[in-house]
Amino acid sequence: MRPVSAASLAPEATPSFTASTFGTVWRRGSYAVRHVVFDSGGAGRPASAAAVATFQTGRQTQYPKPGNA
Repeated sequence: MRPVSAASLAPEATPSFTASTFGTVWRRGSYAVRHVVFDSGGAGRPASAAAVATFQTGRQTQYPKPGNA
């Protein structure tokens, strides 16, 4: 399970940010086709904008975009 964050685009949304965990297990089939075996996520909890910014900064360091490593 990996941490995830989500932001609501609705201006009146409460909470605006949510933090949770989510995981997917894939199985490789024939001809490089992949199939989802298990897909699950946590219930989520309210998060502050500062907590989401900290999460995003840490994620960029831990999982850099291809070509930016």
